[in-house]
Amino acid sequence: MDPTGEQDFMLEIRKEFGGAYERKRLVLSPSASFLFAPGCALAEMLLETPGIDSIKLIYAPSPLQTVASLQSMLRTARRPQHRIVNRELVVGDSLKVRYVVVPGTDELRGSLLTGGAETAFLMGDKRVRNCETIFASDGLAASVGFNKMFINLQKVLSQPRTDKITDALVLRFMKDPPEETPETTRFVVTALGEGNNVRAQFQLHGAASYVITGFLGAIGAKRILEGEAKRFGFVSLAQTLGARSVIENLADVGVKLVTEAPTYTQSVERALPSAAAYHARSA
Repeated sequence: MDPTGEQDFMLEIRKEFGGAYERKRLVLSPSASFLFAPGCALAEMLLETPGIDSIKLIYAPSPLQTVASLQSMLRTARRPQHRIVNRELVVGDSLKVRYVVVPGTDELRGSLLTGGAETAFLMGDKRVRNCETIFASDGLAASVGFNKMFINLQKVLSQPRTDKITDALVLRFMKDPPEETPETTRFVVTALGEGNNVRAQFQLHGAASYVITGFLGAIGAKRILEGEAKRFGFVSLAQTLGARSVIENLADVGVKLVTEAPTYTQSVERALPSAAAYHARSA
């Protein structure tokens, strides 16, 4: 189990070790952290609703990030950011800034597509047609120009060399934030699910994402060691321990689940009259 949320690393270990771990009934579970264990659990809960096959996750954390987190985010932004589109793994445009309203507030934030763990864990799942993860952070959105410059630099320098340069720049100009307090570290994680005629939504409201990361690592390890794992191989905490039980664990550290019940509409075929019927009524 590992807190790493970098998608390229997750896809690599899934390919190289996932099968071997599954055969030996062992758990290989990266991203056991704020990024992206809560979204993985919400995605699994959305997929319980018949008809839902498309998932969108939006993480809206506080702007207080450690030096190591910022180094990781900048590194990740220069790698291909994968999502699932029509059941295929495709590279999305991670340098296109979009704006989202943070649920429960009137705050509009810049956001970027990110290669989430949700895609890594759900790729190949027959229930899933589309899946993408969005990171809502004005600070990260403002770094797009910086990342474009270093992506171009990678044409003449190796990727590891570029990583060292950006890591050094972050160390020089940034410093770790003070200890987390609930008042300054609030976050919202939103999961949107849809199908042809159904939509549903979950939100998680909480604070102190680094405390959440430590808690998830501790409770996940404890439960796996106690024999609670249900699935093996390359799996999220939600897939091996149960999505709803992971959310219940998060409630122990003050994270609140908000549910928007599924809504159903008529299918398009029945909701819209045929052209002949339309003209007949108009005559």
